Amino acid sequence: MQKKTTLIIVLVLVLLATGFGIYRAQQANNNTPIYVSVTVLGNAEEHQGTARAINSIQLYLDKANAEGGVNGHPLELLVHVDGGDTDLSPGVALDVVNSKAMISLGNTYSDAAAAAGKVYAENKMPVMTSGATAPNVTIGNEWFFRVINDNEAQGTYIAEYAYVILGHKTANIVFEDNSYGKSLRDSFAETFEELGGEVLQTDPIANNETLEDDAKAIISSYDEKPDLVFFATYKTSGLEMLRQVRNSRYRAVTVIGGDDVGDTVFASRFIEAGNDPEKLNNTYAASPLIFDVGSEGAQRFRDEYIEKYSEPPTWFSATTYDSALVAVEMMRKVGISGQPEDLAKDREILRDYLDAIDTPDEAIEGITGNIYFTGENNFVQPMAMGTFQDGKFIS
Repeated sequence: MQKKTTLIIVLVLVLLATGFGIYRAQQANNNTPIYVSVTVLGNAEEHQGTARAINSIQLYLDKANAEGGVNGHPLELLVHVDGGDTDLSPGVALDVVNSKAMISLGNTYSDAAAAAGKVYAENKMPVMTSGATAPNVTIGNEWFFRVINDNEAQGTYIAEYAYVILGHKTANIVFEDNSYGKSLRDSFAETFEELGGEVLQTDPIANNETLEDDAKAIISSYDEKPDLVFFATYKTSGLEMLRQVRNSRYRAVTVIGGDDVGDTVFASRFIEAGNDPEKLNNTYAASPLIFDVGSEGAQRFRDEYIEKYSEPPTWFSATTYDSALVAVEMMRKVGISGQPEDLAKDREILRDYLDAIDTPDEAIEGITGNIYFTGENNFVQPMAMGTFQDGKFIS
């Protein structure tokens, strides 16, 4: 009898040990991190956009981890740098593909994003951008998604605002000499002329060592005063063009910029360069989000961002936060494994479900709106038009 009792005890202990081992293995599996990658322009100390991208994603990942991560898996961020360089971005994209990341968030510049996108597609890895707006970034690439309007939608909106709301009939265009600037130029010009407006002159510009001279030459080449000058440019080129316009005989002309002009950072850089803040008057810009008229969720995000990072967010902060939010919410919904051996399969599952968010009923609520993807994996949302007052960008 004693032997039988001893045997039963031994069997119970074995079963308990086995069960505990299985439990520990499951816990270890659940504790395996799921990685999210972001591709940025450079060092966070040197590039404001880099800091905003990293901060915004980390803000959401911290919140998601506090809620249990993805089915018990903690989320961790991997950072890659391509400098917005088309020569570097494909190689960096391959590094991301070969990493442990489930999805890549980025790139910021359209040309670099389009070049990297080919690598992601070839290697079946989903990628989502919160800032690259040229149409060619997502056209024909089923692995690339965008949580922001593309330039076709943006240029149309700006042209309609200029012609219908402001009543301007003639325009000159200065455009960044790349896919971002050219696509924004083309969309604006097409819509403006369809409405009955006239584009008098278009000029390319680029951020290089001759930027100041190039901007002066463009202004000097104007034969007549347009009702407005449209800047389809990045910030640095736009800042120099605005300085030259406001110091010329066309100083009173209306200036309208695209989304890269549309935030308070543009105003602060203009003033920090020694320009009179009043020279920002009569300058407008489009934006995916202007916080003073943002939703309750946008205000809450702004407050949380300021509390954590001691500076206000920009619209790019919000769209980048949204890219992380959409990616993680979809991971939670689709039941991915999260195990390293299932990474390739999980990436495909995630892409398929992102592709399926294609109607308002399927949308995920974000900071900038209810996000879903239309044709060519774009998110089409109502834009806002802002202006500059007292060094701030407001509605």
